Amino acid sequence: MDSSAQAAIRWLPLGMILTGSGLLTEEQLSHALEAQCHRGGRLGEVLVELGYVTSHQIAGAVAEQCELELVDLDATEIESDAVALLPETLARRYQALPIRRADDGLVLAIADPTNLRAADDLRLALGMNFRCVVAESQQLERVLGRVYRPRIGLSVVEPSEVVEERVNEIRLERRPIQFSYVDGHFYHFMDQQTYDDIMLTDEVIGPD
Repeated sequence: MDSSAQAAIRWLPLGMILTGSGLLTEEQLSHALEAQCHRGGRLGEVLVELGYVTSHQIAGAVAEQCELELVDLDATEIESDAVALLPETLARRYQALPIRRADDGLVLAIADPTNLRAADDLRLALGMNFRCVVAESQQLERVLGRVYRPRIGLSVVEPSEVVEERVNEIRLERRPIQFSYVDGHFYHFMDQQTYDDIMLTDEVIGPD
């Protein structure tokens, strides 16, 4: 039997893994598949939205499905030089985070290792091989916000050290941006020229 046939035998649908482990009933799976047909999206996301399983349980099932390690990012030491290899816009777009260097390239935490297009784009952006581990999507989003957030240092300035500065000119420039996603009260956009992440509050955006 060739390797492709063996891989096909090992590959189990996500719903079968969840029902087989007792996390999901056949009735709930049927309802979720029907909802997926109407609204689209990944089955795991639909199951979480319906409240049938947790995001962590989906991550565990995906790791089992792909025969990959499931990592707890809150308990993992993340190397800053590895993070710096992937721009924040791509990390958020593909829910992926380089967590450390390894002898064979990088160890990449990712929410959906089945997304082959994302894997190709990430390999091109990183310029090296990587080994995937699975991370729970909500935890990954939270950690992305932490590791890519610029650190702001505060210092006390004595009144005598304050230097008055005058602004001679304010320059306004129109730049094309593209909406990316909403995170709580924050709206994220991508600068289509620099690919920088731009974050605005709902107070700035205003009502629809």
